[in-house]
Amino acid sequence: MSNIKFVKNTSEKYQKNRKEYFIFDVLVFINDPLPENVDFNSVKKRLEKNIPKKLFKDIDYIYIGDFPELKLRDVQSVYLRGAIYISNEQQNEDSLYASVVHELGHSIETVFGPKIYEDNEVAAEFVAKRKKLRSILKAQDIEYEDPNAFIRIEYSPGFDKFLYETVGYDLLNQLCVGLFISPYGATSLREYFANGFEHYHLFDREYLSKVSPKLYYKLYNLTKK
Repeated sequence: MSNIKFVKNTSEKYQKNRKEYFIFDVLVFINDPLPENVDFNSVKKRLEKNIPKKLFKDIDYIYIGDFPELKLRDVQSVYLRGAIYISNEQQNEDSLYASVVHELGHSIETVFGPKIYEDNEVAAEFVAKRKKLRSILKAQDIEYEDPNAFIRIEYSPGFDKFLYETVGYDLLNQLCVGLFISPYGATSLREYFANGFEHYHLFDREYLSKVSPKLYYKLYNLTKK
């Protein structure tokens, strides 16, 4: 084997088994291996290219692995006290990128909350959509036991269960077209913001600007480099 080929193979093996990375100044630790088709280095480069460094301000660590807590919550990722925890069971690089971006959205809300919500425009937009959703559901003869739940901005396990079990994901997905970016954004104001942040960086920004103009305006100003 030539020296050049040996060095190339050694480098590829190192990258494949590498456990620590940095996204800007944020330490990423891969506790359990990602699938063969997921190159974290590619995801890292995409994040650094598309998202301003300032938005990683509240993130100290990103952990990727087989965490029982994620399975108990039936989620792929979670943001908790300055750290993002992500399952290593990813379909592809896009799903891993989306998980990081979504949880980054939650961290941004923690840091820039006053800037996002002080004028009440995003919250008012969210509540107006919730009221519209209630009217749409009522037309389908579907009502929740607490009508005031539709105007509350905080997450409620009971209301979440109502949306995904009583209404059902398939119907909710249809009813949310043009109202929420996705049904997940209807669960709380925090998820409305994080869902919008994720869509802003992954999908059609023009559609986001039409569906949620107030949210889009905040995201545009926050993400300017």
